[in-house]
Amino acid sequence: SATALEKAENLASEAELYSCLLTIKQTQFDTLSKINKYGKAQEILKENEVIINQHTQLNDIQEKATNLYELRQKQGVIRSTEELVEINDMVQTHYLKGFDSKKSSLFQTSLKITYAHAIKDFESELQHLKDIIELYENNTFLIEYSVKGYVSSLYNLANTYRNMNDFDNAIKVLDKIDIVKNDKLISTSKSISAYLFYLSNNLRLFIFILNNQYKKAQQQYESIKNDYDLHDKNIDTTVVYEHLILIIRILMEQKMYKPALQYSNIIINDTNYNKREDILSYTRLLNLVIHFELKNDLTIDYLSSSAFNYLKRRQRLFKTEKEIISFIKKFGIEDKKQLIKINENLIQLKKDPFEKSMFNFFDFQKWVESKLIMIK
Repeated sequence: SATALEKAENLASEAELYSCLLTIKQTQFDTLSKINKYGKAQEILKENEVIINQHTQLNDIQEKATNLYELRQKQGVIRSTEELVEINDMVQTHYLKGFDSKKSSLFQTSLKITYAHAIKDFESELQHLKDIIELYENNTFLIEYSVKGYVSSLYNLANTYRNMNDFDNAIKVLDKIDIVKNDKLISTSKSISAYLFYLSNNLRLFIFILNNQYKKAQQQYESIKNDYDLHDKNIDTTVVYEHLILIIRILMEQKMYKPALQYSNIIINDTNYNKREDILSYTRLLNLVIHFELKNDLTIDYLSSSAFNYLKRRQRLFKTEKEIISFIKKFGIEDKKQLIKINENLIQLKKDPFEKSMFNFFDFQKWVESKLIMIK
């Protein structure tokens, strides 16, 4: 009936469901045409033109945002000027003035967040994240439209506080996530529940590690490890591997190198995984450190050469990687002066804007320095 179509139209319009609106408008047009109300039918066609334009613009900004997400997923942490230029070019090319649409605003703000995070402009990122969360929470149809987008925004807000060393506010947001995860929209989705389980726990573990609270990190790990089976089949591999790296770090701090080695080998031996280059390269460095600590002298030279060639082939052989591999290969062979020089180089690299991120999670320079003491 006309009344039912009108109600459907209002609902679709409020939720910005343009494809549904087009179907409703076509039905209205067909109905009016059959009863010879051609003037009204013509008005419907003109309304369709506006809706088609809105639908096209939304599709365009969605496509551009998705392209940027894909690039950032592959890059991981920015490690070179070339990577920064690539993302800058994409943002400048893809940036559009949003039309009067909540969904368009969602993607526009998301572009700004992604770019601000890449260039480490955390103040801007923080404000854009607050804006997008307010947009979600003031328009609940947006949460229904993208539950994952909403929970990702909350997680990213907590992570941005973490990047700003504001750990108290980071924990407050994580506590909010723990409440939100009981919402029916989230709790009934196995994939979203798994996503929240890993992201929330990953960030909590990371904050403990950054604060050298390894006892709390271990307690957190012990409290959640029995829940892995509930979520492993419903989560992206990247999130799991981010979690494994955190567990590796906790185990290394406790000098539990054999289980740490087993976890690192899970990532290294997954030849089908190629989503995050930074995860793959970072794991190989940690793997080398673990083999060194286990005194696997017979394989360390081979593994060092293998890691060097792997990183070079994948264009991930940056300055820090070169120095660490060089130290491990030369330890016990070169005189101490050569090794001290490597340590001095690493001290300088900790100040480099592209290299310093390599030392946040595991301080390779401090590790190298600790090994120099062993040499007479």
